[in-house]
Amino acid sequence: MLSSAKGAGPEPGPDLGALIFRAGLFDAGWYGATHADVALSGLDPATHFRRFGLALGRLPCPDLAARLAPGPTPP
Repeated sequence: MLSSAKGAGPEPGPDLGALIFRAGLFDAGWYGATHADVALSGLDPATHFRRFGLALGRLPCPDLAARLAPGPTPP
């Protein structure tokens, strides 16, 4: 667990949302079609995910587990 006191522990890394977008793991079409509240919010899917979806525990794409699974180990 990270300490909240300055200088008392490691600095937090980049936020998870930024990592998801940099890795190309966000599927805007799927996210918007899967969650009706995205259209109702008037926000584009990426903004909605950053502001609300991540905090709600929503997936950024339908096949996240498959995309993150390690590939076969070379011989």
